[in-house]
Amino acid sequence: IGVTLGKLSGNVYAAKDIKSPEDLKGKKWAISSFGSEAHAASLAALKYFGLSDKEVTIVQVGNQGNRFAALESGQVQVTTLLPPVSARADAAGYPKLGELPVIAPNFLSVGPGTSTKTISERRDVVKAFLAALAEATAAYKKDRGGAIEVLQKQLKIADIKNAELAWDYYSPLNSSDLRPTSESLQYFLDRSEDAKAKTTKPEDLMDLSLLDEITKEGAFKAE
Repeated sequence: IGVTLGKLSGNVYAAKDIKSPEDLKGKKWAISSFGSEAHAASLAALKYFGLSDKEVTIVQVGNQGNRFAALESGQVQVTTLLPPVSARADAAGYPKLGELPVIAPNFLSVGPGTSTKTISERRDVVKAFLAALAEATAAYKKDRGGAIEVLQKQLKIADIKNAELAWDYYSPLNSSDLRPTSESLQYFLDRSEDAKAKTTKPEDLMDLSLLDEITKEGAFKAE
C-alpha cells in the first residue's frame, strides 16, 4: 500500500588491491545470509558490473560488523555496507565500487503492507495510518535534529554521530510521496521460484487507492 524506502541502500566495498569490478572474478563476496537483502544486493551489483554469481563465491558471514571484519582480515574481498559501518570503510580507504541506490533504484526495501481483507474491513484505519506515515516521513526529512533524536531512541543508537550518519544517508533516499513503482515489485517477481510469479503483475500486489485518496486530500502538499 506504499513505500518508505524504494531503493537498495548501501555501497559495494572491495579489498584494497581490487581496482575494478573485473578484478572480482574468483573472489569471495560476503553477505549476511542467503535470501537476505545483502544477498539481493550482491546479485544486483554483479549484474550491474556485468558479472554473474558463478564468477564469485558468495559466502554467509553475518551482520555488517562481521562482514567488515572479514574484509579487513582478507577472508573476503568484497561486500556491501551501510552507515555507520560504511563510514569506517571509507575512512580506512577501502575502494567503493558502486552505490546501491544507483545500481538498484527500483527495489521495494521497506514499505507498509496489509491484506485485502483488512483494507476492506478497516479502510478508515489503514487510511489514517498512511496519512500519519506521510506526515511523519515529511517531518523526518525536514527536521534533522528531531529525526536524529528519534533514531537514537527507537534504534538505541548510543553514539549521536552514528545517528547523524544514518539520517544524512537515508533521509534523501526515503520516499517523499510513499508511492512504490511497478519495477520495484517486478524485481522480486522476476527472481521468485513460485510458479505464480510468472503470471503475476506488480499491480496485482498493490492497492494504491488509499494513497491516491490522501494525496488528493493534500497529505503531501506541506513538503
